[in-house]
Amino acid sequence: MRGFRRAQYLLDVDFHVGAVAQYLRGRLVETGGRGFLAHAVLDLPDARPEAGAVVDALREDGLLLVFQPSVSQIADVVAWARAAGRGLRLELVVELPMAVNQDRDLLDGTGGREWDVRIVGAADRSTSVRDGAAAASVCRPRVGGTIGGGGFVAAFRKLRDIEIESDE
Repeated sequence: MRGFRRAQYLLDVDFHVGAVAQYLRGRLVETGGRGFLAHAVLDLPDARPEAGAVVDALREDGLLLVFQPSVSQIADVVAWARAAGRGLRLELVVELPMAVNQDRDLLDGTGGREWDVRIVGAADRSTSVRDGAAAASVCRPRVGGTIGGGGFVAAFRKLRDIEIESDE
């Protein structure tokens, strides 16, 4: 990996080639099943197949960022997190600007608009990702935000075991 980006990440990033879940499961065996990642970012066509292994590898209070091109794909990840019961809390969904080049002279959109993405039950208006019951998705921009359009990032926090127990 010395040739990737002139090795600028060599001292800070471990590069591995292969399936994300396979690598993480091997590392979890080495750590006795304890999470070892403080943060993780998934930028995949569908984050859900790999997300379970990533959440298992997160430390308590760790952050998982998921990039998806559409807000409906983010809603799918929110629904997955809720159904999977992995102890994730959705912290934030943000719409990214349309485009920014390296020289910062091309900005299509002012970006950064925050979105309200949550699953709600028929009688329950809770924003918790872990709630049961019949559910519907809420996906709308928060009022007063700026305009963007280059994709969406959702930030999830892995809850501590005590928070998971108190949610149930």
